[in-house]
Amino acid sequence: MVKRGVPSRSLLPLAEYLGVSKDAVAAYLGLDRATAHRKITRGDTLPIYVAESMLRLLELSRLEEDTSTTPDTAAAWLRTAHPMLATDAPFDWAKSAYGTVHVKEILTAIKYSNSV
Repeated sequence: MVKRGVPSRSLLPLAEYLGVSKDAVAAYLGLDRATAHRKITRGDTLPIYVAESMLRLLELSRLEEDTSTTPDTAAAWLRTAHPMLATDAPFDWAKSAYGTVHVKEILTAIKYSNSV
């Protein structure tokens, strides 16, 4: 999927699914607002690094949904500052592969120990 290219119009349903604005999802993906809007308007495919970032966000969202009681709770947790992430939100850390692994570790600890 990443190799073939992800259509830029997929940013809109992604933003809705995550419960954030399209500007916020663009920022999480490392795109500035104007570039995201231009790509959507033109129907361009997203660069590979953006597509990979989208998949990371979706993966974390799914993991958090497995941990939380409701999808709304999961979405809120991913956007809220966390003390184990230097008071950044998990989505902010998901901008890198390293940060994503760290967030996954926190989610695993929450899921299996309920102590984080």
